[in-house]
Amino acid sequence: MTTLVPVAVSQAGTDALWAGFSSLSHADRIEVQRELERADLYFAPIDGKWSAATEQALRRSVETIALASGDRIHPKVNSQTSAARYLDDLGEGAYRRLLYGGTLFEKIFFLAEDPVLAVQEALNQRAKARAQEDPTALP
Repeated sequence: MTTLVPVAVSQAGTDALWAGFSSLSHADRIEVQRELERADLYFAPIDGKWSAATEQALRRSVETIALASGDRIHPKVNSQTSAARYLDDLGEGAYRRLLYGGTLFEKIFFLAEDPVLAVQEALNQRAKARAQEDPTALP
């Protein structure tokens, strides 16, 4: 069993996560909480509302991704923009291979594949989709 070491969180980081979460639609906030629940990181009602449980689960998700990837992937959540991008990608399942192994299909057919490469590919696809939706947005 892996033990996560608590990370000191600045008020600015907390504010950025809150602002990023708040900028998502209600449906997207629900998806973020569902993804956190699937990863056994969120243990509160799935309601799309910001709470201490939501914040703790999000913090643990960043730590889990960094740990599972050998620190090759470390989501940035220090600004509203970067936090919103992370949460959007999280809600869309881009990090699931590192958080909980992925779907049953992924577990069966992609066992030999490096999960970090799978997550990087998912993030690249999400960035391309974002660029098509808003060509003026930063990657």
